[in-house]
Amino acid sequence: VLLSLAFQPLAVTGKQVDKETSRQGVAAPATTGLFRTTVTVDSPSRRARLEALGVVVLSEPDPSGFRKPEGSTVVILATADQLESLARLRFEPRGTDDADALIAAHATEKPWLAAAWGELRQRIETEQRIGTDKRMAIAAANPSAYPLQSVAQLSSLDFDGDGLTNTEEAWWCTDPLNPNSDGDAQGFTDGQEVRALLDFTLPRNVRWGYGPPFGPPAAWPNFNDRNGTHVNVCNDGDFDTIPDYAEVYMVGTRVPEESTDRDKFDDGQELFGITYCPGAPTNCGYGSFPAIEYWNFIQARVPDWVLPPGDNPLVAAFPVPEVSVTPGSWRVERVTTITTSQGEMTQTSNTYETSVLRGQGTSIANAVTWNNWEEVSEAVETPLNSAMLTTAHVPAAPNPVVIPIFVALAAAGGTAATVSAIAGSVSAIADVVQTGHTLRDDTGKKTIAELQNIGKYTSELAQGVRTTNDRLLSVQTSLDEGFQGVQGSLNLGFQNVASSLNSGFAAIGGSLDGIHYAIDRQGQLLARGLYDISYQLSRPRYTETRTNGHSWGGAQTTTHEVYEEHSISEGEAFTTGQNWSTAWAVDSSHAADLTFEFTVKNTGTEYARELSGIVVNVYLGDDASPTISYPAWEKFPNGKIENLFPVGPNTPPGQLSQRTFVTNRIPLSLEQMKRIDLGERLTVKVESYSYGADELFYTNAVTGGVTVYIEDGVEDGDETV
Repeated sequence: VLLSLAFQPLAVTGKQVDKETSRQGVAAPATTGLFRTTVTVDSPSRRARLEALGVVVLSEPDPSGFRKPEGSTVVILATADQLESLARLRFEPRGTDDADALIAAHATEKPWLAAAWGELRQRIETEQRIGTDKRMAIAAANPSAYPLQSVAQLSSLDFDGDGLTNTEEAWWCTDPLNPNSDGDAQGFTDGQEVRALLDFTLPRNVRWGYGPPFGPPAAWPNFNDRNGTHVNVCNDGDFDTIPDYAEVYMVGTRVPEESTDRDKFDDGQELFGITYCPGAPTNCGYGSFPAIEYWNFIQARVPDWVLPPGDNPLVAAFPVPEVSVTPGSWRVERVTTITTSQGEMTQTSNTYETSVLRGQGTSIANAVTWNNWEEVSEAVETPLNSAMLTTAHVPAAPNPVVIPIFVALAAAGGTAATVSAIAGSVSAIADVVQTGHTLRDDTGKKTIAELQNIGKYTSELAQGVRTTNDRLLSVQTSLDEGFQGVQGSLNLGFQNVASSLNSGFAAIGGSLDGIHYAIDRQGQLLARGLYDISYQLSRPRYTETRTNGHSWGGAQTTTHEVYEEHSISEGEAFTTGQNWSTAWAVDSSHAADLTFEFTVKNTGTEYARELSGIVVNVYLGDDASPTISYPAWEKFPNGKIENLFPVGPNTPPGQLSQRTFVTNRIPLSLEQMKRIDLGERLTVKVESYSYGADELFYTNAVTGGVTVYIEDGVEDGDETV
């Protein structure tokens, strides 16, 4: 599209140019995908959002201007991605120029600017070649070193002076040399029409009064080369009648979604008031909307009954069924014998006069999907053997290694004092192991590697064991005898390290002579414990890692319920309150029947092709659960209401926007009958309903919406939202 904007240097000054020469054009310079555009910022939060997008602010005459009602006009430099975000977030970028075309057009009068821009382009391209994001590339190029502010002062390229720049005309597929591309008789320019279309705050008749900028019908652009002429082709990949580039960079609708808000109307219908339908009057034949099954009511034009804001391409048009009970239509009829202290009840029925109050309730439900998580991973580790042992397994400076005697003794039933006492002697073994590190023969390497494997799991124990040495002086004399029993078992697990340990244990035995009498009985226990250790070293070991944390997340669902509250003006029609306290019935589970008159109406913005499965709940007093759950659909022909139009002045002739029914007889228990007769409040709510064949259609539209949180300025914890 941008290549079609290739213009001769005649356009350099932005003055009158020869149209025929401009149409021929020359190859446009390679674009960096940067655009100069203007946005309006009308609040501090919007100014912060603009900053967060990372755009380059070229000109902001009054930084505090956003506090004014009209807001502040900000000229910025944005990438294509940023420009798309600006449109989607309703910054309404206007007067957008492709920066390369803009600079090239002013190159003759500002050669220094063209040269600086060329350096900036080269720097950006260099940064991108090494994988830098374009926005980061601009920052890396140090914009302050380039005269970017001068770009804000350049006049836009608008050859026909219609209020749309040449770049924007290319997006809309209008003629950049004809201010009235669609040739409408009113003479509205392309710019006037586009501004009216994009001002969604205007009433529909004003927005559509200008007419679509492309027709209808003769001036529709050659979308996707549907005529096979390969001339003036306009891309519309989602078949919604709005050119794709205009959608992305100016309207803010989604591509390739034919209906951004996922209702029954495509984006072109809701933007222009009409969409391109070459197959009319029997079907559209261009895109999926309007669908052929709706063609009897929905055609190329948006119907008059569609109410704002449902006629907006960003707001889905929906039916909203509501059920209202006719005041004074509540009727209770006794169906069993009821007796009180004053005798048998004789009255058979009563109709209650009621006053009604309509309201709307909002409930918020928070669903937490995860919390207080714990991850557990298990692994099997096999100790090193002689084939696996290499110098790579021997660290340059080995840490002290301590045999986990604590574990062995505790498992064997030793007391905490005994465990503490025996563990202290292990520090001497650690010294021997460190000495063994100097032995560089194969046996020495195996010794260190094997014992370090032990130390890997007991390094935390070593520190604690060393602190208990002073508590073991009274038991050292008997350690020799204990180690004699140990050595036989230790050989089972340490055959490859026996030569090193023999010398080590001999040194220990000599130094501890005379104090072995205190651990005669512990010797056998120690031998058994070390035997267990040697057995464990010879088999694979399970290791388990547990990671604990606190993460949370989830969703918040807000439900709006329309309800009616009916207040009974005169209670106690059947008997008095005193007698009700003594009442009993032959069949207390079915003492009476309730009936009432109800109306189903559509208070939404679009017609319901089919409504089914409507269930009405009736609550007595302040009960949290419904007293009555009435299947209203039973009263509808075939269980559904078809073609229910919105309540409004433009309902099609012969069609209804509401329908009235009388319920079937609803059984009441004696207690329920009593509460109604005593005048308790009756609350009516629509519990559920289905759109029938359109259910999936409306579900998609609902899930395609957004939840908007508005900062209220109160420091209540939601400021970051």
